[in-house]
Amino acid sequence: MTNLKELSTKTNIEYGDNLMNIRLRQLRAFLAVVDTGSVSQAAVMIALTQSSVSKLISGLEDEIGFMLFDRLGRRFRLTEQGWMFLVQARDAIESFNDIRRLAMDIRDNQGKRLRVCAIGPLSFGQLMPRGLADFARSQPNFSISFETMFRIEIEDWVAQGHSDVGFTLLPAGNTSVSAKPFAKVNAVAIVPNEHPLAVHKAVGPADLEGHTIIMPHATARVRVMVEADFLGTGQRLKPNIETSNALSAAHLVANGAGVAVLDPFSLGSVPTGSFTVLKWKPDTKLVYGMIWQKGRSLKPHEEQLFKMIEMRAAEVTGAAR
Repeated sequence: MTNLKELSTKTNIEYGDNLMNIRLRQLRAFLAVVDTGSVSQAAVMIALTQSSVSKLISGLEDEIGFMLFDRLGRRFRLTEQGWMFLVQARDAIESFNDIRRLAMDIRDNQGKRLRVCAIGPLSFGQLMPRGLADFARSQPNFSISFETMFRIEIEDWVAQGHSDVGFTLLPAGNTSVSAKPFAKVNAVAIVPNEHPLAVHKAVGPADLEGHTIIMPHATARVRVMVEADFLGTGQRLKPNIETSNALSAAHLVANGAGVAVLDPFSLGSVPTGSFTVLKWKPDTKLVYGMIWQKGRSLKPHEEQLFKMIEMRAAEVTGAAR
């Protein structure tokens, strides 16, 4: 019978007609070089010598039969095949980490764990911290793992079984997950307290003309929906400032940089009283939900967490009105 020590040393991967012996040490060295861009920094990251890391990478390339990196002096850049291999390597490491965590739970007589992931607006505001705190108090014997990710990453992690449940903006694009909404909210406009628009109760696309507009990048779901609002009135959304996410947009508004149209959950990351919230006239609906792996039923403790998040969502959105 293979024990965990043997599993941590070697993993067999089927490849064509051959059975390759790819060691986890090789995969970890590979990921370290990818993350740092050099053998020297990778060696520091995983506490090995540079020569050991080089040998592990060379051995891995010999085993799989293609080059993972283009060597540019001391810098390493992934080849096209290396990029393809990277996705599977990360999955392999995460799968092993799941096995290791499960073994530790069994060893410690816990066996109760909950793996949760959520998008930034839910994680860095008040919603997830409050909901998870409620759950931790009601289930003190549970071990909780909580990760913050982008929406697409959350769907992939849940679909692949790396997270038990995820909290994100719906609808989900991955057909391998099931979803259940916990909040339906309207997008809101936020402006600095001293801004000319602060005296209004509601604003629409036409009202933002001539003002500095701050919005997340074009790939953000809320940005796509607000752009549709502008097009619906015959206008185009032309942000003066673009940010990576709604959280940074909210902070920019709070510091007087301009106005933004965002989800109400992102406002929880900004000090109360540092901005003014206005109704966004088109009543743009945002639906948030919990997702889990398709084909299985929710467990009682997952249902409990859902209800706690649903209750906290009602509190947070009610306070934002």
